[in-house]
Amino acid sequence: MVTSIFDDIKNGFRLGNNLLRLIYFIGGVFLFFIILKIIGMMTNGGYNPPWYDFLFNSFRLNGDINYWIYRPWTLITYAFLHSGFLHVIFNLLILYWFGVILADLIGEKRLLPYFFIGTLVGGLVFSLAFHFLPSGFNQGQFLIGSSAGAMALMFAAATITPDYTLHLIILGPVKLKWIAFVYFIIDLSAISMSSNTGGAISHIGAALSGILLIKGLQAGYDLPNWLYDILNLKLPKKSNKIKSKIVSINTKSNDDFNQETKLNFILEKVRQKGYESLSQAEKDFLKYYKA
Repeated sequence: MVTSIFDDIKNGFRLGNNLLRLIYFIGGVFLFFIILKIIGMMTNGGYNPPWYDFLFNSFRLNGDINYWIYRPWTLITYAFLHSGFLHVIFNLLILYWFGVILADLIGEKRLLPYFFIGTLVGGLVFSLAFHFLPSGFNQGQFLIGSSAGAMALMFAAATITPDYTLHLIILGPVKLKWIAFVYFIIDLSAISMSSNTGGAISHIGAALSGILLIKGLQAGYDLPNWLYDILNLKLPKKSNKIKSKIVSINTKSNDDFNQETKLNFILEKVRQKGYESLSQAEKDFLKYYKA
């Protein structure tokens, strides 16, 4: 059974898309630190050994700029650390649900860049709050978790397709814009009650970055291709001069073939079954493709 599970994970990581790889990586880091902690506690009388705390602290974000300025990687690596199973599984579910919707509408290549930008913005906003919010807000000094990056994807998806409907257990069909709005209210409530204030503020900052990325994309401004190549872990191709000109969501790009294939599939579905047979994501894709 164990071998089968590892084979599935290995094949999923090797053959899957960027969203699946991100989820596997975050889950793998969580499991890695759990195993390290258990080993450390077994050799240290049931207490966390100093080396474990040092390692963990080397990757979580300290809100004090005088600390992270010498550890700039922590503005990103904090997203891969989690405090417990519920913390990591909840964030991974959000990543999956809204990552799938977003990839379906604007292409898979934008998922990791949007996630990392949301993570970075969330970390910077957290640091600003640490330095400028009154101490009574109890915002905390450290930040961990992928929720900032997940919020960037959620609000990006809610911006591009606000009326997309998710069928939730108990609640039934709920439009994406209302889900995002509820999360926003939850974060505002946390700030007002001085409960996880730093995390809530980082969520709002990341959510704003997701909205602005989509608004820019709709207005014809995209991230440069070289940044997509770096953040999607692709080696830059040898070509003439790298073009820094930002392009529209509807202009030709590296994933034009996939976009056109998807368009043909949707048009064929309309021809055979009618427009009403399309899912909300397919309708939104058709609308933005023809814009």
